[in-house]
Amino acid sequence: MSDIDSPLSTSEDSSHQYFLLFQQGSPRGLTYFEEKLSKSLHYFAHKRIQNNFETDTIIQDAFLWIWDHRHDIQSLEQLKGFLYNQVRWRCSEYLRKKTITTSLESYDDKGISLAISDPQKESEEREKARIDEENRELIEKALPYLFPTKKIIMDLLKRGFSHKQIGKHLGKTSQAVKREESEIIKELIAITKRLKTIAIAYHQKPIIPVANYEVYITPVQALIFKLHYEKRYCLAQIALELKMTPFKVFKKYQEAVWKLERLNRSRKRRSCR
Repeated sequence: MSDIDSPLSTSEDSSHQYFLLFQQGSPRGLTYFEEKLSKSLHYFAHKRIQNNFETDTIIQDAFLWIWDHRHDIQSLEQLKGFLYNQVRWRCSEYLRKKTITTSLESYDDKGISLAISDPQKESEEREKARIDEENRELIEKALPYLFPTKKIIMDLLKRGFSHKQIGKHLGKTSQAVKREESEIIKELIAITKRLKTIAIAYHQKPIIPVANYEVYITPVQALIFKLHYEKRYCLAQIALELKMTPFKVFKKYQEAVWKLERLNRSRKRRSCR
């Protein structure tokens, strides 16, 4: 009898067997965990969003996500952690995107002829949700420009690892990881602002504050400038062209810009004397 045809075991001792099937790509392994964990996940999600249809959708999407990422999951604890973090994140996304509206019809159905919806407030909520989504996308784009060890922390957090698990992996306390996460978020916001500035400059006529700038910066920085300002490459394309990490390209670009800006200010001060 194949592993697909034989009946599912419900004992806790068999979990490791089904986890191995799950890792190997057997749908039976996924089915086992769906049957074992769906009830508690449903309670976990429904308590947050109070919507049966959306709860079922969120749980299905979470199971699809862990199936797609099964090769990254190394233990039962990680599988459960990933699932609950995916469900928690998707519940938060649902609540964030949900626009709270109270239609006149719903009150008429209950015999209440009073509209209490606030179009201005609803418009503000939609605009806030749009801005939040844009910021989230920008931060996602900024992740490759983090220092490698900081990027590892954010990658692990996104994949569902707890602060304690990350701390154990990196030889740090969970509190230290939490502090570092806060610092990384601030750094990501700063990188995001810088990337916005670079993107705006990309679509405008290039302005380099110092003539013959190649003399004042390193050859690599000069090459990055040429690719960006002359060939109109974005930083991600430059990273591929030069076989460098986006973090190194971004760092060298920033250092060159700051150096040329300082040189330009110094020259202006001397000319004013």
